[in-house]
Amino acid sequence: MKKERAKSIGSRIQAFRRELGISQEVFAESLELSQNQISRIETGESMVTTNFVLKLYDMYGIDPSYLLVGKSARGLDYKMEKFVSWYEGLDDGIVRYSAACICENIFTFAHQHVNEESKGNNIAL
Repeated sequence: MKKERAKSIGSRIQAFRRELGISQEVFAESLELSQNQISRIETGESMVTTNFVLKLYDMYGIDPSYLLVGKSARGLDYKMEKFVSWYEGLDDGIVRYSAACICENIFTFAHQHVNEESKGNNIAL
């Protein structure tokens, strides 16, 4: 299931990059990553991190909810901006790491909950 989620997220990132009309190398450079890292993310070999998702939002405005679950959370932009501002303001590495772990746990919980609700409705996340 985690591998399927990584592939779904990776394919959305790849589609976004292609929509921008830029190569993996240029995209990687803009995000201060290697081309190999972008390739592994796009193919689902590597899962994105919270920092990566926030960086995509900050640099390119890509909707984190669309990126992570394939659905846009219109109307939540203001809350996301507030969260990003709060997260970026954390100067204590341990607190920042803890906040990232909490976000990942919330994502996992929400994803499992949506999957349970979608059974029998032909909705694939």
